[in-house]
Amino acid sequence: MDFSLTGAPVHEKDHGAMAGTAFRVVLGIVLLIAGGLKITDLEQSAKAVKAYKVMPPAVAEIVGYALPPLEMFLGLLLVIGLFTRVAATIAGLLLVVFIVGIISVWVRGISIECGCFNSGGASASPVDVQQWEYLREIIRDLVLLGLAAWLAVWPRTRWALDTIARPHLHKVYEFMDDDDPQEAPAGTVAPEPAGVTPRPNNS
Repeated sequence: MDFSLTGAPVHEKDHGAMAGTAFRVVLGIVLLIAGGLKITDLEQSAKAVKAYKVMPPAVAEIVGYALPPLEMFLGLLLVIGLFTRVAATIAGLLLVVFIVGIISVWVRGISIECGCFNSGGASASPVDVQQWEYLREIIRDLVLLGLAAWLAVWPRTRWALDTIARPHLHKVYEFMDDDDPQEAPAGTVAPEPAGVTPRPNNS
């Protein structure tokens, strides 16, 4: 069996990269769809955020307008595999906020549409009916949070721009390191500039 430098069997690393690739693409597509469905009506997106009643209306409106473009941007980064760890981490934080928000309205007895993949806002369904929808949405977001957590910990995947750009970034870092002045080893005395007489050591 072949082993990598980290000690893990090569085939296991391949399987992990393939799983990460699937997770990255799935999460990216979900975010693209979620943002795309809301970006055509940002005013309604703002109303959906206000329906949660967890922040001042002015702040909720800003969040409602900013959320769809942010979701689409993160989704695009994940689909193409660029800045995967950063995008997955931010997506994971968003999902945590979504989960907390849904639990909040559930506990307070507020009946709303979550607005994740629709216009959102107040729901005509009674809370005892809507609670099953809340449960389904929480489970869905927990699954997506698991994908985001995987990518935040193991961001290396197949067919990603991160993988293509990494060797070039290493070359840039090496070039920058070569241009840095080398520090003298500990315990050595730096040479005096030319034309300067060394001072006697009186110790």
